[in-house]
Amino acid sequence: MSSAPTQEDILSQTSAVAQGLESLRVEHQQILNSLTDSLTAINKEDGSVSRLIEDKLHIIWKTIEKLELGIGEAEASFVDDNHAPSKISSKW
Repeated sequence: MSSAPTQEDILSQTSAVAQGLESLRVEHQQILNSLTDSLTAINKEDGSVSRLIEDKLHIIWKTIEKLELGIGEAEASFVDDNHAPSKISSKW
C-alpha cells in the first residue's frame, strides 16, 4: 500500500505543473505575436487569408487565457495552503 503524498510533494508537483503552464503561456504568446505580425503584413484585400489568421489569433488568445487561469489557480493553491507568499516565485 502506497502512502499518501505529503504536503511538500503536492506543492512540488503543483510548482512543476505551474512551470509547465508558464512555458506554454510564453510559447503561445510568441505564436500570438507572430500571427499578429503576419496579419499586419498581409494585403488586406485577401479577406480569406486575413480571416484565417484572425481565427487563429482568437484561438491562441483563448488558450493563453486558459493557461493564465491555470497558473492563477496553482498560485492560489499555495496561498490556500497557508504557505508564505515567498514560496511563490514570480517566474516559478
